[in-house]
Amino acid sequence: MASPSGRRGSAALLGPLALGLVLGGSVSALLFWLLSGLAQPLWPPVRVVLLAAVVVAAVADEAFGLGWRWPQNARQVPQAIRRRVPALGLLQFGFELGTGLRTFVTSRAPYVVVALLLLAGLSFVEALALGAGFGVGRALMPATRAWHASTGGWDRRLERASRELRLAATVLGGCAAVWIAATRLW
Repeated sequence: MASPSGRRGSAALLGPLALGLVLGGSVSALLFWLLSGLAQPLWPPVRVVLLAAVVVAAVADEAFGLGWRWPQNARQVPQAIRRRVPALGLLQFGFELGTGLRTFVTSRAPYVVVALLLLAGLSFVEALALGAGFGVGRALMPATRAWHASTGGWDRRLERASRELRLAATVLGGCAAVWIAATRLW
C-alpha cells in the first residue's frame, strides 16, 4: 500500500482505508436497499428471474470477455485526497472506493450484489451486513498485499489469476444471490 507520498506505507494506515471501505459499502448498500421498495410490487418469481438474468449476464461477460458496458462512473478517486493528513485522506479514499461511485469497476460481481439488494427484499440489517461485508472484501486486497513479503510477487500472481478470480467471485456471488432471493421470496 502506498503512503500519500507514493512510497510503501505503514500497515497502520490500512485501518482508516478499511474503515472507509466498510462505511462506503454500507452506505451504498443502504441506498440500494431504499430503492428496493420500487421492486416490491413485482411478483416474487419475476424478481428471482430478473436477478438470475443479471447473474447469467454477469457470468457470461466475465467468462467470455464480452466487454459489455455496465453502468459505472469510470474515473479514479483523485490522488489529492490521499495527500491530506494520511489517516483522514485514506478514510475518505476508502469511503469513495467503497461506495463504488468514483472508481473503475473491473468485475461484474458488484452488479450481482446491487441486483440482490434491489430485488431480494432484504431487511435493513441484512442490507447493512451485505454492504459492510462488501467493504471488508474490498479491504482484503490491500491488506493481503501490504502483509505479503514481496508486493511485486503478489502483484504478478494477482495479474495471472485476475480473470479466474473475477469469474469465481461472480459465479459464487451469483449462485448465493439467486439462492438467497429464491428462499426469501418463495
